[in-house]
Amino acid sequence: MPSLPSRCPGCDSEVINSGFLWLSNGKAELCCTKRCALRAQRRLQELRDGAPRCAGRRKPRAHAPTPPPDDVPIEAETGWASLNAEVLFLVGSRLGGLRDRLSAALVCRHWREQLTKGATHARLVMEDCDGPSGGVEAAVGLLDSGRALMPQVRSVDVSVPWRCRGPDSLLRQVHALSRWTQLQSLSVEWDVPEGEAALVAAAAVVNSVTGASAKDGRQPAVLSALCLGALGRLTGLRRLSLAARLGGCGHTGKSGSGPPGVGAGLYALSALTRLTELELRQPPLEARGTHTDDYPAWSSRDGDLSALTALRSLTASAEIASPPLLEGLQACSRLTRLVLTDVNVYAYGRYDNDENRYYGWDRLTDAVGGLTQLRFLHVAFATMDSDRHDPRTTTSVLTSLVEALKKLSAKQAQAQQAQALPGAAQAQGQAQGQGGNASPRPRPGAGSTPRASLTGGPDDLDDDDTAPAPGPCGPLEIEIDLRPALPKGCAHAASTSSPNAPVVTPMDSWTRARARQVAPRAHLDEELVEGLAGLTGMRRLELDFASGGAGNLARLASLTRLTHLELRCAPACRPALDSWDVQRLASSLPHLTTLALELPADCLTAAALERLNLFPALTSLDLTAHALVRQVPYSRWEVRGRLLGLGAREFGAGSADAPPPGLVVEVGRCLEALMGLQQLYVALEDVAEVQSALQSEAEWRRQQALDAAAAAAALIDDAAADVLAFFAAAAGAPAVEGPPALPPPEQVAEAALAEAMPSIPAWALLPLDDPSQEPDANAAAAAVWLAGFSTTASALAVRAALEAGPDFAAAPRVPLHELSREQLVVLRTLLLREELVTGPLFRVGAWVPRGLQELKLCGFAGLSFGAAAPHGAGVAGAGADASRLVAMACLRRIEVEVATGEACGATTEALMAWAAARGRAPSLQAAVVRVADAEEL
Repeated sequence: MPSLPSRCPGCDSEVINSGFLWLSNGKAELCCTKRCALRAQRRLQELRDGAPRCAGRRKPRAHAPTPPPDDVPIEAETGWASLNAEVLFLVGSRLGGLRDRLSAALVCRHWREQLTKGATHARLVMEDCDGPSGGVEAAVGLLDSGRALMPQVRSVDVSVPWRCRGPDSLLRQVHALSRWTQLQSLSVEWDVPEGEAALVAAAAVVNSVTGASAKDGRQPAVLSALCLGALGRLTGLRRLSLAARLGGCGHTGKSGSGPPGVGAGLYALSALTRLTELELRQPPLEARGTHTDDYPAWSSRDGDLSALTALRSLTASAEIASPPLLEGLQACSRLTRLVLTDVNVYAYGRYDNDENRYYGWDRLTDAVGGLTQLRFLHVAFATMDSDRHDPRTTTSVLTSLVEALKKLSAKQAQAQQAQALPGAAQAQGQAQGQGGNASPRPRPGAGSTPRASLTGGPDDLDDDDTAPAPGPCGPLEIEIDLRPALPKGCAHAASTSSPNAPVVTPMDSWTRARARQVAPRAHLDEELVEGLAGLTGMRRLELDFASGGAGNLARLASLTRLTHLELRCAPACRPALDSWDVQRLASSLPHLTTLALELPADCLTAAALERLNLFPALTSLDLTAHALVRQVPYSRWEVRGRLLGLGAREFGAGSADAPPPGLVVEVGRCLEALMGLQQLYVALEDVAEVQSALQSEAEWRRQQALDAAAAAAALIDDAAADVLAFFAAAAGAPAVEGPPALPPPEQVAEAALAEAMPSIPAWALLPLDDPSQEPDANAAAAAVWLAGFSTTASALAVRAALEAGPDFAAAPRVPLHELSREQLVVLRTLLLREELVTGPLFRVGAWVPRGLQELKLCGFAGLSFGAAAPHGAGVAGAGADASRLVAMACLRRIEVEVATGEACGATTEALMAWAAARGRAPSLQAAVVRVADAEEL
């Protein structure tokens, strides 16, 4: 194999690995291009002749052999080296990674100069040992060559395969990367091929990633503590982003992972004292572990990151942000921005075996409450399995976080006041000194604190490590996101194949698991709303409620700095929001640009929607009106008529329009009790609660009757004893022992309860709309006719009873507290009627601000684009007057979901007519109208 020179013999350039190969006396020589080879041949010939080339002149040699046709140099006008800098710049912009750029730089010196000079950013794809590069040595050599050819690179993005054959491959490449000491920005991300993503996710759901990966010998890659230690050598870094799988509890202490007792090895990053921005995020969902041992390990040494005194921004996944890490960051006085992502309500918490200590959510909230230097905080929750979802657990976690943030805001307010007092005193002293000419005028800016930038540092010292720590200022800007982006399903995964992809069969299990992923939902209560209203620095709030109810949603008007508000309530929620509450929110939130409300239809009434145009800065509006069945009570006269009809049907006497007098009297007796029960139905929606309330009242009345009977018995006993003793003494007879016998108190209490508790006739509990209960008039007439042919006493009595009519007062009665749930359900249909409530016709011209850019509606009857249409006007159709249509100059997208196909057609027609009108929708780019699913409504 020919030996390769270290430099090109033609142009004396640096190390080259490819080019033009030619033979010199049987020895292989390598040059950059054919022109360099010709120049090297000429120099070699001159050396052989003993007359080297002189500077400025060249002596022609007649005996020089004519070069063969293959060695004729390529003209500069037609060669690769003739490309100008602009063309090479376009070529370099198309190159994907460091390998392609280095390969192009080896074409010639001209290419190398143009493709490497001024390149401050590079992209690198780390290869596994079985990759196309031929092994780890080639990958390490590539990194070393890139470091030598491009010493001016300051930023590198690294893509790491999510599986590898062993930890040595990744560790050696990271060590090679750690020799790029000039780097100031580094980003490391796990790469999951698109063809393998769905199959890997399916395997992860069934906890079979290890078994599926063992078929080709590759295991999930882990950025071990040793790798983090190597990255700690890049002391010039100012920005570090790791979206990688860190060492978990099952990896610590293993070969290639690091020593035990150090957790994931985050303490090694404490050497990067110049860091100003740090990101510690989880890899894609497919590359994460499914077992608890795969979660990143926590350690008390994570608090060593307190050495990052220049750190200003931290973005961390909750599985990585351990309480010791956050407690250590309290010493970082310049840390002003904190973003916590992937907060799992159920999975947060870890046990440290080395310290024999458990770290839970309470420890995290206490640590966050101590970060008094923060200016911005964003907390985003992770999706969870719907089978494990408990709204009250989510509420508990959210409430504890809110309480910690309230304490943090209070501490910052106190610090701000303490800082303001000396400043005011100093200003007052300076003013007095200037009035009495006692002190010289201070220099401009002397003794003042530089203005803090968005990340907390001074504007003019943003890149200076010696910048002073920002002073306390507030209020703290807070963003709480309870609605994360749900993972997208990969329906094409079953048909996607890859030669390296593991074969996984339970795709249906993965699909069902993905479908069960939901956003965490909380339980709506007034305590939570009151706590959120106390965070006056809130800028973004996204909440999802599954149950509960609250009547103080208008308290959110105290969050005057809100720019993004989403309140989504499931149909089971019962929030209270009327038109005055919406007006209060609109007048108190002047910076709100995005509003999303998912509420019952009785909250989004026409009066409430009319107040939406009071939001001055609103650009995006998303409204969903859940249809609900409302129980509307009948009036007293309607209940009387229904009872008369029911009694006439059961007794076969008269009708509801002409009832018999006895039935009217009986209905009047039970009407008052039924009207009281109707009020109980309105106050309590559940039949079980109504039954419990009736039984509680009966128990209270029974106890009162027992106490009264016991007191009366005691009083009678004492009085009777005195009277008997008096008469016995007057008659000279012996005294009678004991008072006369009285009924027991329980019997007296039951009698009093039967008299006090209302009751209704048993026939009132029968279904009103049951056809089988209709009386047979022919059967009654036949009974009277048959009784006329008999002369017995019983027959005569039956005939007399039939002719006299029914005795309504003799019907059995049932006390209200003895009614069963089935009977209470029947009575509810007698006293209440069901009414379907949906969203009204949405009037775009009267209810939305003119600066709106995006509109989404669901659950409404349709759309109306009339600018000043009267109340109750129909949907604007194709024949509507264009001059009366509203003009929305900024609206770019509109999306509407309606309940029926008929409403969909009418809405589409109205939308097309409005968009076709000249000047009414000049910026409209997309419009979608479809029929919503029943579950969405």
